[in-house]
Amino acid sequence: MEKKLLEFTTKVLNMTEDEVKETLTEENGGLDKLQKAYADHLKNVKDAGYKAAERKVNKTWEEKIKADFELQSDAQGTQLIDEVQQVLEERVSKQQPEKKEITEAMLKKQPYVLELENKLQNAEKTTAEKYEKLLAEKEEAYQQKELFNEVKGVALAQFESLKPVLSTDPHRAKAQKDIFIDRLANYKFMKEKDEIIVLKADGERLDDETTGHRVKFEDVVKNITTQYFDLQAAEPRSSSGRKQEESTTAPTVAVPKSREEYGKLLADTSIPHEQKKAIQDAWYASQS
Repeated sequence: MEKKLLEFTTKVLNMTEDEVKETLTEENGGLDKLQKAYADHLKNVKDAGYKAAERKVNKTWEEKIKADFELQSDAQGTQLIDEVQQVLEERVSKQQPEKKEITEAMLKKQPYVLELENKLQNAEKTTAEKYEKLLAEKEEAYQQKELFNEVKGVALAQFESLKPVLSTDPHRAKAQKDIFIDRLANYKFMKEKDEIIVLKADGERLDDETTGHRVKFEDVVKNITTQYFDLQAAEPRSSSGRKQEESTTAPTVAVPKSREEYGKLLADTSIPHEQKKAIQDAWYASQS
């Protein structure tokens, strides 16, 4: 986990692993410096996006002007405006007996210039809105990922407190827990003080369809757990007339012939918990 976090931090902040490790040894764990580096990175990405959009928009209206005035030129920006002004002056001089100076103020009043300016402004606004939306979505996804790591730890603790019946094989048990985590990831979450609020995938609050009340986090954990796992049977309480030292006879079971058969028996929901415990004891006794 530490290695993955380190790799993620180096990619996000555009730093080497050594630079990140060195920063984390500074005062206050280097968190202030890393946060500033992240903020600078976001600003640089945003500035680069605006510049790319501006270049694309400029190229579009420059090509439009060249086509409208039939200009074979590599000029850009203000140089292109100067060439257009020269073309206009030549056209006006041919149409009018007296030469009339074409000023910048006059050009700004021309309908085609106004139209080009409007298109440019609208294109810049649209590009900025798309970029802001994309940036907001990425920031929300990052925050949800960080929050889910915290929620996952709380959920696993509650999951284990419910005592679901898991495989005695560590690898199979981990795979079974991963099923629980995958189902939990279908939801979004937010924190209100120390309370975890469950949201639907679209960001709306998860409410009970019958009562209209919000569904609590621990209820979501329990619903997922009981949907995919059996819970261990509670130990029977001793009655007042029964002595503590009384014992029950463990059920007699056949020893599984293979690990595959052993796994199938443990996964069988029709077998009582006491019998599964006897199967486990018999299997491990046969393996020793």
